Amino acid sequence: MTKQEFATNPSLDFSNVIPQHNVGPAKTESGLANFGYSSASSTTARTVLPYYAYSVNPFENMLITSRLQSRINSQLTLSAEPYFWYGYGTGGTEQNNLPTTSGNPAAFGNGIANFTTNTGTGSATTANGVYRGSVTETHRPGVTFKANYELEDQKIMAGLWAEDARHKQTAPATTVSNTGVIGDPWLRNNLLSYNNGATYENRNWLTRNAAYSAFLQDTYTQGALTVVGGVRYTALTRRFNNYASGSGSGNASATSGGGGADYALEATYAKALPSLGMTYKLSETTQGFANVTQNMRAPGNYVLAYSVYGGSYVNGALTGYTIKPNTVVKAETSTTYEGGFRYADDQVKGSLAVFQVNFQNRLAQGYDPMTNNYNDFNVGASRMRGFELQAGTTPQHGWSAFGSATYTQSLIQNNFPATVSTTLPTAGNQFPDTPLWMYGASVQYAQGPFLATLNAKYTGKRYATLVNDESLDGYTVFDFNAGYRFENAGFLKNPTIRLNVSNLFNAKYLIANAGSGSSVTTTIDPTKAGGGVPTYYVGAPRFTSMSLSADF
Repeated sequence: MTKQEFATNPSLDFSNVIPQHNVGPAKTESGLANFGYSSASSTTARTVLPYYAYSVNPFENMLITSRLQSRINSQLTLSAEPYFWYGYGTGGTEQNNLPTTSGNPAAFGNGIANFTTNTGTGSATTANGVYRGSVTETHRPGVTFKANYELEDQKIMAGLWAEDARHKQTAPATTVSNTGVIGDPWLRNNLLSYNNGATYENRNWLTRNAAYSAFLQDTYTQGALTVVGGVRYTALTRRFNNYASGSGSGNASATSGGGGADYALEATYAKALPSLGMTYKLSETTQGFANVTQNMRAPGNYVLAYSVYGGSYVNGALTGYTIKPNTVVKAETSTTYEGGFRYADDQVKGSLAVFQVNFQNRLAQGYDPMTNNYNDFNVGASRMRGFELQAGTTPQHGWSAFGSATYTQSLIQNNFPATVSTTLPTAGNQFPDTPLWMYGASVQYAQGPFLATLNAKYTGKRYATLVNDESLDGYTVFDFNAGYRFENAGFLKNPTIRLNVSNLFNAKYLIANAGSGSSVTTTIDPTKAGGGVPTYYVGAPRFTSMSLSADF
């Protein structure tokens, strides 16, 4: 919701009315009722699942790892660590509507077979509820090779990491019956199809990511001084395939940025990244440190999507279109400088660090009016600097405490070229979704079988646009956890029961984190490129759970 909507009604995202299927015309065929049509009358009542049941987002992972190591002699050790990760699951809010007649342009010129085989007389705008989500299936095989060579005061490590990932992203749909039964929450079976027999997809992407890093690190220790120098060369080649799909991210409504045609694009991001760090032991309790590191971040694979422009549908096929690949977005690079002190004795541990990060081609995510989608773009140069302070006590009679404070000034250093002819005044502005201040504190008790922790986290004001013409207020969230650890019972070790309460005082707040699906805009001015009123997610309300765990 928008900030104004939240201020008017913080519970606007809740409703006492369960979402229903749109009511279609009467049907004579058997079996069509499970697509939301009434078999007798448009006034037939529907009973469907609660709203949350349409956003269950099931996911499964499998990770296989191994380690092979051989000590060649007293100084040299070789190792190999192969792995394979597989992931499959859905995401997003799966409650959607699809057109029921091929006469509707939004039916993608192909028509949904399950909706159009009827003798009813529904209009071209008739739509019915379906369960449609974002499906991701990933295969990631990889391996890391290392060689460690140890001398009296020096350790040298060299290695190579390589991975060849296959990332399939689709968006099929399945049925929802009038009683709320979902055809398949995993979106594997009972999928809707087009009249020509092809499976309906709201998007259909295949990305191959071939990546490797070659690295070398040298650790040298002389008395109280330790110096660590290193360099790694990282390269990523991304091969993106778009297959003709229906709408949404496919945008096959013959406008711009769509996926109504097959195409393949390739992009490579590579850079040598040096680093240097040192620590000096000032005393038995105090240590000073300093580091400088270079990093690189590649843009998301979706910058290669949304590349179909124009065209029109003829007999279900998109014709007259052009492919305009997005080759403008570059990899973000940065150099991080950090220095400070660490202290640790029998009662107190703490650290103070000051930092500065210089970004080039910094990435942000926002609305692209050319493609009618959210995408990565380069803001330009950005400088982030600040400090981090944290301190904690060791347990005293079961009690311990911890506190932290972070100050972050993240400034955009240039005006943003929104279009060829429009430049927005962003120089000197705070980078969006970066709070100037954050504080954290916790009090813990652990004595005998009893455990308890009270945490508090304050997140300060954050801007939501590049122009800094809208911001979100700061907020504080408290969490409470308590538990009791029982004595070992047979093969069960440390059986523990816990009470967990997140957002203890039910704080109301908004978040604009791109990682959770929302995005910043350039400005709240809708007449500017990328402009418009930002929308946000509402922070999770109070959540209480009980858990029982044990080791064996």
